[in-house]
Amino acid sequence: MKKMLTVLVLLALASNAFAQNDHYISIYADEAGSLCQMDTPNLYQNYLVYVLGTIDSGITGVSAVEFRLDGGPTADQAIITPNWNTDLVIGDPATGIALAFPVFLEPPLVLLGTINYFLILAFENDLTMTVDIAEGMTQITVVDQGYIEHPATGCTFTFNCTGECLCCVVATENSSWGAIKALY
Repeated sequence: MKKMLTVLVLLALASNAFAQNDHYISIYADEAGSLCQMDTPNLYQNYLVYVLGTIDSGITGVSAVEFRLDGGPTADQAIITPNWNTDLVIGDPATGIALAFPVFLEPPLVLLGTINYFLILAFENDLTMTVDIAEGMTQITVVDQGYIEHPATGCTFTFNCTGECLCCVVATENSSWGAIKALY
């Protein structure tokens, strides 16, 4: 009976951890959100990536998001020009950026903005850029039309992928697994 209870608690905790991450912020090479990698073979050319939100059906409008971009090309490799889908921008993508949308973005796939890279120095192979938690914050955040904050999962984009490059890996919280271990 104790093992059955333990299994039920394990399933409940795991489903809660996954249920909280029904929203994703990702970087793609296409506006449709299907290519999470891009080759950059030529110097002195523009390479455009799309920053997209994939939002669960429970939200009917996105009023804001907050995240940061970890990794990716540096200013000595490319001229980096972000073009956000709003004028209401606070912060910097490298440390944390908040985007507010006066007209709610309509899910499920929302365009948060684009970033153009004018290549001046070759990008190395398997150069990754990941959507991550803004400095000083506790989660990647999507704010709905009722101004309620929802946690989101950040995904990874790879320039010059040479092997199997994953787009989005959903992880569970360490505290959830710690709580499970405490049962034994």
